[in-house]
Amino acid sequence: MRGEIARTSGWDGENWQVRTEILPERVCIDQPDTDLATLFWYWQERSMIEDGVPSLQNFRLPNLDLPWVDLTAEDPMHFVMRNHPAGVTGDWSDTRLAEHPVSIHAYSCACEYLDCKTRQKPTFVHINQKVIGVERNYVRLAVPVSDKETAVTRIFYAIRFVTFPVIHGGVH
Repeated sequence: MRGEIARTSGWDGENWQVRTEILPERVCIDQPDTDLATLFWYWQERSMIEDGVPSLQNFRLPNLDLPWVDLTAEDPMHFVMRNHPAGVTGDWSDTRLAEHPVSIHAYSCACEYLDCKTRQKPTFVHINQKVIGVERNYVRLAVPVSDKETAVTRIFYAIRFVTFPVIHGGVH
C-alpha cells in the first residue's frame, strides 16, 4: 500500500484484524470533503499557527462534533473513549479501552493512541477486521491535542468506511 509504515494482524477466536499504518499526508489529500480530511487539514493549520501540537483551548472544528480519547491515564489500556459514535458494534462512549470486549482491538487502539500521544503527530490507520460479529473495513485518522501545560491529553479522530460493515449472525 502506498505510504505504508507498518502492518500488524491478529486473531482471537472469531475476531480478527489487519491494521496498516499509513503516512497521513499521503491519504488525506486523496479524499477531500470528508470529516477525516477536514480534521487533518484543520490540525495541520492549528499546528502551524501554534508552532507545535494544537492546544485544546484553540481547537474548535466548525460544524464537527468528533469523537475523542481521554489520554490522561498513565496506562494506555485506561484511556477512555469519549463521544464515540454508536454503531453496529455498540456504543463505547465513556469506556476504558481495557473494558472493550475484544482484546485485540482494545490493545491495538491503546498502542496507536499511545504512539500518537508520544510522537505528537497524527496517525492514520487502515483497519480491516471482524469484531463482535461485524466485519468492517475503514480508515481512522487520530490527531493529538494538548492541555494548557502542553501535555497531550486528547486525541480527536475521524473515520471513513472503505466498505459498508457486514453483520455476521447478529451483533453479540
